[in-house]
Amino acid sequence: MKNTTAIHPFFFILICTILESTGGAIVRKCLYNYTRAVRIGLLFIGMLLLLGYGIFLNLAPVDFSRVVGL
Repeated sequence: MKNTTAIHPFFFILICTILESTGGAIVRKCLYNYTRAVRIGLLFIGMLLLLGYGIFLNLAPVDFSRVVGL
C-alpha cells in the first residue's frame, strides 16, 4: 500500500533550502544593518528559521541518501 501523505523529495529540499537561506540572510542582514532591539528580534527570527531547518532536515521521512542525491 502506498503512503499518500509522504512528501516528495523535491518539495522537501525546496522547503529546507528556503528555511536555510532565509534564516541565514536575516541573521546576516541584522548583524550589519540594525542595532539593539531590532537586531535581537531579527536574530531571534533567524534563529527560529535555522532551527526549523535543522529539525525538518533531521526528522524528515525521506532517506538521507535520496536527499543528498538530489
